[in-house]
Amino acid sequence: MEKYAHRISKAEFLKCVEDRGFIDYDGYGEYLDSDGKHTDEYIVPSEAEAGLWDDKYTELDWYNR
Repeated sequence: MEKYAHRISKAEFLKCVEDRGFIDYDGYGEYLDSDGKHTDEYIVPSEAEAGLWDDKYTELDWYNR
């Protein structure tokens, strides 16, 4: 099964987490490097809520469940 993602900025993702639009059950994000390529580093909403966003990234691909 092929996965489809929604590209989202750090600010947009954090706002969705703050507004409870994204919760861990919904899916996960994969950080993108400065060239927009996947990094194999992931984040779930609860980690973002805890302030664990890796600041070297400015966007991610969101994989909804």
